Amino acid sequence: MIKKKQKKEIKILGAGIAGLTAGIILAKNGYNVKIFEKRPNIGSYFEKDVHSIRNYLNNYDVLEKYKSIGITLKHAQPIFEEYRFAPSLKSLRIYSKEKPIFYNFIRGFKDNRSLDMQLLKTAKNLGVKILFNEKSKKNNKFNIIATGTKKITGVAFGKHYKLNSKTASNNQAVYYFLNEEYAPRGYIYVSPFFDEFSVVVTTTKKIKKSNLQKNFNEFVKNNELVKGLLNQSTPQNEIFGFGFFDIPKTAVLNNNQIKIGEAAGFIDANTGFGVHYAIISGYLAARSLIEEKNYDTLWKKEIGEELKEGLQKRIQREKSNPAIEENPIESLIKKYGSNISIEMYKKAKKG
Repeated sequence: MIKKKQKKEIKILGAGIAGLTAGIILAKNGYNVKIFEKRPNIGSYFEKDVHSIRNYLNNYDVLEKYKSIGITLKHAQPIFEEYRFAPSLKSLRIYSKEKPIFYNFIRGFKDNRSLDMQLLKTAKNLGVKILFNEKSKKNNKFNIIATGTKKITGVAFGKHYKLNSKTASNNQAVYYFLNEEYAPRGYIYVSPFFDEFSVVVTTTKKIKKSNLQKNFNEFVKNNELVKGLLNQSTPQNEIFGFGFFDIPKTAVLNNNQIKIGEAAGFIDANTGFGVHYAIISGYLAARSLIEEKNYDTLWKKEIGEELKEGLQKRIQREKSNPAIEENPIESLIKKYGSNISIEMYKKAKKG
């Protein structure tokens, strides 16, 4: 349990997931917190998207983990099935009967159920002051930097949809398509949130937005499964964003400023998942200030090995040649069949 200290002002630059998490934990421990956000809204550049938080990497349940550190989240959809498609469209079903494989959340500023809006409401209720449209040229006055990054190691384009009726087909599973033609060194995901879903093409190649948009349009036109889903749906908004992954030697600047979330490069280099690391790094930053502990020591112990593993997998993928090497999904199907449990999948990936 973190001990409360006398009130002290803490300034955070950036009101994303990481910045809001840090602000919430600090406010709960008696600090006066101000968060400065350059944009007029919380959330990312897009209005709505569906993001997944992996729940199979560790022995704990991530929502229970967040609750234990002071972040209670609602409006999550548990996902018990995942389908991975090879370029040949052979598919591998990965399932769990008890523990969800993922928790899906709405992201963005257009929905009060979104992860962003949940954190914003909690922060405000705790007295955190959030100042929008605040562009700071002098970052040295902030204790925590949670601004994301201008560096780019991954790009994504897609659209968010709403199903036209409650009876429309909405398979409560996440779909991943590996296809170098549409998503070079990346993947396409179809991720549901009850009666809504997002379809997004991601890549780690340097591709212009217009070209990635063309890839997206070709994919949804040619893929029968996705085309059928879109025929029952109405597009809501475009999704475009970029990410940056890194494993820094230190996430503390010379003036003792702490970098969290994507500002530090805390994204899984192999998959692009970053929400979990935003929440955990925000919490650890707050903890380092409250308990006067070394932030680098905290994050390296908590998430360092996971980040290294993701980077190693990314390097292996970059070195591979999809034109001559067997697709990893088809390899798993040959060895284990097309229907495996998440426990079996985890063992197979380690072997």
